[in-house]
This record gives sequence, structure tokens and C-alpha cells, in this order.
Amino acid sequence: MVEINAMSQDQAQGIEQVNQAIAEMDQTTIQNAALVEATTTTAHAMAQQASELMTMVEFFKTDSASDEPSSDFTGAKERTEG
Repeated sequence: MVEINAMSQDQAQGIEQVNQAIAEMDQTTIQNAALVEATTTTAHAMAQQASELMTMVEFFKTDSASDEPSSDFTGAKERTEG
């Protein structure tokens, strides 16, 4: 009877350890999901900023056949303000 009691206690401790490990994995999964969400939000913001920067930089593009800077200042200004 003593052996059965000892084995039951060992089994209960093992189950508790498994439950604790599962709880820790669940917490880690929740943290990872939050990091993925934050990373996705940041990536979208960076893509938007890159697009806006490309629009602003278009003003400085030159024709490959000419060394003259673009004279379309009005169009570039309208694109950056709009």
C-alpha cells in the first residue's frame, strides 16, 4: 500500500510538471503572437514610409540621356503635398 501511495505521489508530481511546462509554452506562444503583431504593424508602417520617400525622391531623378536635373518642380511639389 505504501508503494502505491508513493507511486501516486510521483505521478501527481509528474503531471504537475507537465502542466507547468504547458503553461509556460502557452505564455511563450502568447508573447510570440504579440511580437509578430508588432512586427507586422512596424513592417506596414515602414512600407508606407518607403513609398512616401520614393514619391518625394522622384523629384531628383534625372533623365539617363541628360545630366540636367528634372525641371518638373511643380509636379513633385504637388505629389508630396497631396
